[in-house]
Parts: sequence; C-alpha cells; structure tokens
Amino acid sequence: MNTLAVKQASRTALAFYEAEPKIQQYIQEQAAKGDLPGEYTPTVVEVKFEGLTYLRYEAGEITASRECSKGYVPPFWEICFDEDELALFVLNPGEILLDRTAQIAEMDEILKNCELRSFAEDLRNRVQDS
Repeated sequence: MNTLAVKQASRTALAFYEAEPKIQQYIQEQAAKGDLPGEYTPTVVEVKFEGLTYLRYEAGEITASRECSKGYVPPFWEICFDEDELALFVLNPGEILLDRTAQIAEMDEILKNCELRSFAEDLRNRVQDS
C-alpha cells in the first residue's frame, strides 16, 4: 500500500479500500503510470459506474449508453480512456481518488466533444440532491 496515498486518504476512502482491495490495487497501478501526457487525445472515452460502462464515446460519437434509475447515485465512478487508461476515479460524494488528467491540455474540449460536460453536471446534481 502506498503510504503517501494512505496518509492523504479520508476515512471513507480507507474504508472503501479495505472493502475493495482489488480496486485499490488497480488505482495504485494506474497512479504509478503518472499523469497522462499533455498531448494525449483518447479515441475511446468510457464513463463507468461501479465498473459497468454507462456511456461510451468512440471516434466522434456515442456508441453505447445505459439508462440510470432516477436519483441513482453510484458509490463510485470512473472515466477510462482507450480501454486501459484510468483517467479519473471518484468515490461519491465527490472524493477524487485518482486524477491523471492534469497535464492534458485539451481535456475540456475532450469532455465537451464527448458530451460528458452535461453528463457530469447531471451526476453532480444527483449527488447534491441525495
């Protein structure tokens, strides 16, 4: 276990890691890769709730989407790029456990093109309402 990450983790995150050691290991492996490079532009962007893909954007269009129950707030969600790059992992109600997007210059444009801005705003509203 990465001691630096543990010292900075909230009690909620520590409890989550204890309950989900495989997810903790996955997050640590992805964190060890470092930030994604500034010029990185993904071809595939997936939003996953509890590990299941709810939205998939590929080569300029949404290729898959799944409906959520009204008011559903996932306990955790993630954004993955190109199948195997974890870009962002969030433990609700909004604690970021991993963010590898800091160096990506075009991140806002990527999210806008994927229509993820409105998706993220909707999710944020659900969390605030719960």
